[in-house]
Amino acid sequence: MNFENSYPKTSLLEIQELCHELELQFPKEYVDFLLKFNGGQPTKNQFTKQNSDGELLFDFDINVLFGIGKNDTSFDLLTMFSIYCDRIPEELLPIGNDGVGNVICIGVDGAQKGGVFIWWKDKQVDEGADPDYENVDILAPSFTDFLAGFNVS
Repeated sequence: MNFENSYPKTSLLEIQELCHELELQFPKEYVDFLLKFNGGQPTKNQFTKQNSDGELLFDFDINVLFGIGKNDTSFDLLTMFSIYCDRIPEELLPIGNDGVGNVICIGVDGAQKGGVFIWWKDKQVDEGADPDYENVDILAPSFTDFLAGFNVS
């Protein structure tokens, strides 16, 4: 898998500092991704998910996966966390988007830890209400499985 327009290379220390600031622990697979790519736009960006019968459940394009941006905060993890922290469940960290307002998240706590989810903007709770999982669907049980869901043909 290849990514374009990634942020400059990051370090384990920078990732640990961000985790400390957010008071979160990132799953190891996601840390490895940040170390290798530090976010970016996937060159093959169509994500598909099928059920066990082969029926298509999801089919959409991923615009960008967020990274750690020191000078450019347009798709920076910390910036995106501050935008979505009151809108998505607290066990989820926003890690990307599809370009039309839906947010890709990774579980950082509880039963969701390590799983990758999509938060549907059009179905979000009303402003001021506590975020729940009514507008969240699981995309993959792990970040590795999530990356495998991209159309790479």
